[in-house]
Amino acid sequence: MKHERLTETIIGCAMKVHHILGPGFFESVYQKALAHELTKAGVSVALEAPIIVHYDDIPVGNFFVDLLVEDTIVVEMKATQALIPENEVQLVNYLNALRKDIGLLLNFGSSSLQIKRKHREYTPSPKNNPVKETEAMQTPSLSANNPVNPGTYAPQRGNPVKETEAMQASSPNATNPVNPGTYAPQRGNPVQKAQPSSNPSPSPNATNPVNPVNPV
Repeated sequence: MKHERLTETIIGCAMKVHHILGPGFFESVYQKALAHELTKAGVSVALEAPIIVHYDDIPVGNFFVDLLVEDTIVVEMKATQALIPENEVQLVNYLNALRKDIGLLLNFGSSSLQIKRKHREYTPSPKNNPVKETEAMQTPSLSANNPVNPGTYAPQRGNPVKETEAMQASSPNATNPVNPGTYAPQRGNPVQKAQPSSNPSPSPNATNPVNPVNPV
């Protein structure tokens, strides 16, 4: 990493300042304390380094950065409860105006020191656009077998075929329990049990309870 040792020195000094002073002071207090610690560490520091913003080759604004360390790293300091995205945008604009590559955004106002490292140019991550395992698992396979009709496409995770829907699909080879050999619909359209007749016809082999010899 470019200027890694120098940035580690700045962060170490900033952590020492925050540990001793704690949160609650103005930015200028932390600015002078950090400049003092960096000077003790043998690092050259410029306070309130001027920035001149140009537009069409004419100056349109003057700003000052909190610290410019070794004429290389821009240090912008805050003393708020939390950093916001606008603070990061401000630091990147300072980097572009000064033509510096690396900047550190330090917030001394929170219970722990907040640190943001910014670059003037975008540095892509080594793992560029990785495919998440969960997304890969949810992608349907075109070669998947359909459990209802083998050989055809069946969607996998993300659009599953419910087991109950598969069970409700009628099978052409199902056996009719009332009349074996004929088709009987399965679950989803069950064959209701036959209701007994209100006037059942007597069986020819039934026994007459009055005269056991004569059939009913």
